[in-house]
Amino acid sequence: MTLLRVIPPLLLALLPAGSALSAAQFLVTPATVTSSSLDDFFPASNLIDGSGLEPIPTLANYRNTRHGSANPSRAWATSSPGGTGSDYFRTGSGDPVLTFALPSLYQVTHLVVWGFYYTSSNNNEAKEFIVEFSSNGGESWNNPTRVRHEQTAALSETIPLEGRFQANAVRLTITDNHYTFRGIGGDRVGLGEVKFIAEPPAPPHPSLSLQPLVDFGSIASGDPIPARTLTLRNAGNQMLSVAPRSPAPPFLVNATPLVIPPGEERSLQVTLDPAAGCHLSRLELTTNDPLQPVVFVHLMAAYDCVADPAPQPRITPEEGTFVGPFEASITSAEPGVIVYTTDGALPTSANGTPYTGPIPIESSTLLRAAVLRPASVSKPQTSSYLRLAGGLENYSSPIAIAIIDNFAGGNIPNKGWSTATQTGSGLQQVARQPACIHLIDTDPASGRASMTGTHDLTERVGIRVRGAFSSTWNPKPYSIKTWDEYGNDKATTPLGLPGESDWILYYPHPAYDRQLIANTFSWELSRQTGRYGTRFRFVDTFINEDGGDLTPADRVGVYAFAEKVKRDDDRLEFEALSEDGSTGGWLLSVNRMDPIPVGGFPAENGAMSPQFFHTAGPDRVLQTAPNQLGDELEDDIPRQYNGFLNFENPNGYRINAAQRNRIENWFREFENVFYDDSRWLDPVEGYRRHLDTRDFIDYFHLHNLAKQGDSMLVSLYPWVSSTDYKLRMGPIWDYNLGAYSGNATEELLYRSDRLWFPRLFEDPGFMREFIDRWYELRRGPLSTTNMRGLVNRQAGQFTVAMALQQGISTAAWTNALNGMKNYLSTRSAWIDSQFFRPPAFSHPGGTVTTQFTLSISNNTNETGTIFFTLDGSDPIEGGGTAYKTPLTFNTSTRVKARVLSTAGEWSALNDASYVTGTPPRPGDLVLSEIMYHPPGEPGAEFLELLNINPTQSLDLALVRFAAGVEFTFPVGSTLAPGERILIVRDENAFEAIHGSAHVVAGEFELEGALDNSGDHITLLDSDGEVLLDFSYGDDPPWPESADGDGDALALIDPFANPDHGLFSSWRSSTSVGGSPGSDDRSVLVGNPTLDRDRDGISALLEHLLGTSDLTGDLLNDFFKWQHNPDGGTTLFLAFSLAARGVEFPSIEMSTTLQDWDPVPAEPTFQEHLSAGRALYRWVLPAPQPAQRYFRIRVSQRTP
Repeated sequence: MTLLRVIPPLLLALLPAGSALSAAQFLVTPATVTSSSLDDFFPASNLIDGSGLEPIPTLANYRNTRHGSANPSRAWATSSPGGTGSDYFRTGSGDPVLTFALPSLYQVTHLVVWGFYYTSSNNNEAKEFIVEFSSNGGESWNNPTRVRHEQTAALSETIPLEGRFQANAVRLTITDNHYTFRGIGGDRVGLGEVKFIAEPPAPPHPSLSLQPLVDFGSIASGDPIPARTLTLRNAGNQMLSVAPRSPAPPFLVNATPLVIPPGEERSLQVTLDPAAGCHLSRLELTTNDPLQPVVFVHLMAAYDCVADPAPQPRITPEEGTFVGPFEASITSAEPGVIVYTTDGALPTSANGTPYTGPIPIESSTLLRAAVLRPASVSKPQTSSYLRLAGGLENYSSPIAIAIIDNFAGGNIPNKGWSTATQTGSGLQQVARQPACIHLIDTDPASGRASMTGTHDLTERVGIRVRGAFSSTWNPKPYSIKTWDEYGNDKATTPLGLPGESDWILYYPHPAYDRQLIANTFSWELSRQTGRYGTRFRFVDTFINEDGGDLTPADRVGVYAFAEKVKRDDDRLEFEALSEDGSTGGWLLSVNRMDPIPVGGFPAENGAMSPQFFHTAGPDRVLQTAPNQLGDELEDDIPRQYNGFLNFENPNGYRINAAQRNRIENWFREFENVFYDDSRWLDPVEGYRRHLDTRDFIDYFHLHNLAKQGDSMLVSLYPWVSSTDYKLRMGPIWDYNLGAYSGNATEELLYRSDRLWFPRLFEDPGFMREFIDRWYELRRGPLSTTNMRGLVNRQAGQFTVAMALQQGISTAAWTNALNGMKNYLSTRSAWIDSQFFRPPAFSHPGGTVTTQFTLSISNNTNETGTIFFTLDGSDPIEGGGTAYKTPLTFNTSTRVKARVLSTAGEWSALNDASYVTGTPPRPGDLVLSEIMYHPPGEPGAEFLELLNINPTQSLDLALVRFAAGVEFTFPVGSTLAPGERILIVRDENAFEAIHGSAHVVAGEFELEGALDNSGDHITLLDSDGEVLLDFSYGDDPPWPESADGDGDALALIDPFANPDHGLFSSWRSSTSVGGSPGSDDRSVLVGNPTLDRDRDGISALLEHLLGTSDLTGDLLNDFFKWQHNPDGGTTLFLAFSLAARGVEFPSIEMSTTLQDWDPVPAEPTFQEHLSAGRALYRWVLPAPQPAQRYFRIRVSQRTP
């Protein structure tokens, strides 16, 4: 038997960081103020009462706080002794003196003043001051300091006072203002507001303050090593003595004791000998500070060494909301110095505060921490803690809660669109503001989300206002990017939505989206038709821009947290356009021109203006030059004064010349065919080679149903696929301007004169497809019952109470919703009446019994004959049978029928399938294998269904994947017990890798693909009931090797009908590429005790480990151990989850090799490995014997 012997090693300890020794700061509002003048125009009391300031300033946000106009009386101003146009300081009037009493005794370090203005800057604003300090309430004044104030108008200026002045009163003598000859103002002296930044008063004893970290950085061999300076300050009121002890080599410090008078600073020089290595040490300082008799300073240097990466620290407790004060702890699993910040900055040796112990959290705090090592800084860890006040701790909502907090960052940036910038010209984009987002989902048990509940997502984000006209609303819509620790895009899966980094917060404004659900209804209805539609969740939203606690006043209303339109595996899926433009697709927008980049011009690609274009349109003459405004009187496309074809992906400010030429040439070639009467209807070389008619038809039906104000004008996203290179219209977007209201029985083809639609409606085949599709949609998602039900469901999520808070009365909202439902019913019925409707079936299709009888009737109001087919062909093609008597089915059958009128016209098509076999029920099918990210060839994606019903063959007709991929099993698809069936993304690509000897039901939608960053998969039966509904992931604890490294996801025990949504139900496939159509689990054959390769590992154990008994192996490759800092031991065992017929392994321990006992620990999952293996760990607590032996026990499972 192979044994493992363990002897404890020497342990490394984490260096404690030492004291931070920095004083707290306050933004001090004076208690009182007096003015030397008795006839001030505006009283001095305005300087300290906050009048005109918005938001209320705090130390964290005051730099973003603006002051309003001085009028009416929201600032201080003297009289005007010389009258308008004079210079106050040339009139002989004395210098104005303002005397401020502070609430307590402080060490004042900075003067903060807000400027003075009316509707614009005003030269009355004070310019020069003499600042004096008193520690006895004004009985005596000292330390006169002269400072200058720049003209800031509505903004503040922080003026350093070049020292720390102990005071409970401050006197400002103003010696000049900003008077200029013939300027505005200057005949008075004025300011908006005055505050001070201060620290606690100096203690009566000596007090040492320093930054206890000296970092030499990384130094190459032979380079000079400059000395580093350690500054020590005496923040107390008595002499401070400091005696340094010599640190460990190679660091050197002058060990001469220092004596530092109160309020003064002294320096220590730290040098480094050129000794190769990564050095981490401490300098010990002995002081007479009674609170800090011994202080440690960390010393770090990397001289000619390769640094080990520092581990990311851990912050506890988990970030979230809180009510009462608590302490946050920061730990590191390995040696290093922990530093942290609370201002949002990345913690480094230069700006981080060394961690000494638990950090008190008493207010909303953004805590960021990192571990420092010589020449190495760990990935930061961020935790945002939001303090609830005003009773918000008791708040709950029937929908998810979203919180945005920018920790006093001020107003969220807005590029400033106005009606004067309809085309977007001249607007410049603004940088995203750092903030955090907290999302709290509803609890399944209570159905409500609680402010103190479990957070679904907490992330750093970059946020700014989005939209054009909607950006002028209040509340505003927002664009959000979820960020990693460094401000890079980070894919997240908020509230169950598919993974991405780009999101929007859409605000349903009752003045425009009168039903509050017009946009979200349109998105969902689009998804129901089979198109991509923006996924979303309604969220009860709080936004805190002014710092401080989160209160009920921060609630802004109900938003839709939604996907942004972009190229993505789970949104608009296509391969990116290559740099040379030869491969890949692209995404455009018909919208206002792009704003100027954040950094201005030139853009990243050298562009000096927004990049957009038009196409030549029907006359094939391009009247509009690239990047130039168009003329609505011309026929260039788009024919809209503020609509342009903008580049979304690739972006207009990144696109190169080759890519742009490819796109514009493609449209030229497409329109050359499209508007050529001799070629456009050719079945092979005509326009359908370039345009997806089904996509254009479905888009128009949805648009035509809604009749919203901007439709077909702006907010469109046409795109070209990278697979078939066909043009598609893109998703429904911004349906919030009067949608689903107005006259429902006019304009049969609403705005059909836009874009390429006029020409399309000239094609009889397109028109036939258009009409057929309308009635097909009316039998499904556009049925009156479904649309009214969708309105009710979304309105039910919004609730009457929330609509009232949104700013619309209950009566008005009820009327708007009823009006929407009536409009949908009326318009859809009216459109029905405008076309030659299809014959009616007595049953809509789905599961039926054998010997089912179907009746077909002509209720079209047209005299004619019904023709039907049962072979999948269309009766219009001439192969139909005249209907005479009801049809009886013994097998699953698809029926297509039309009416041929006596005038020789064909009706629209009715098409339904009838399933007579045994349909699958929940528990009959499992998704046994998922290849979602094959290496090299994306077309090799596949899904494998397995029938685990032990006795019943299943009829899969009309069973469909509705999420993840889109695929409907055709009539005739059956699956015997234990049989597997595949659907693939690209059958040719699949067969090139796996061969053709597989049962493949078909290809899922060409533009569909499984998301490489995790996906949600839904399988429905023929009646639309859920068979499978789950999400998989690509990050741990899910198997990472399935994410592009060659493995597939495989169920560990498919015949046990496991929970597909649990990572523990899955493993990696045992072979690269997966095992489509077969079971890749291994079976032990032969004597389990044999050891044919004589490696000391039995055949049974080899079976468990997933190795061969014919090739020698080392047990240490699978069974490892490590000692823990607390004296315990962790054992690791990697073994195969694909081994059939064995029990879960156990670990036994012995100190004598005679008596064996199970280890005193339960196994814990560590991670999935490739080839079907997983790593588990057993953590043995301290103390442990000095010498131990371990063995693996594995036993065969009883059949």
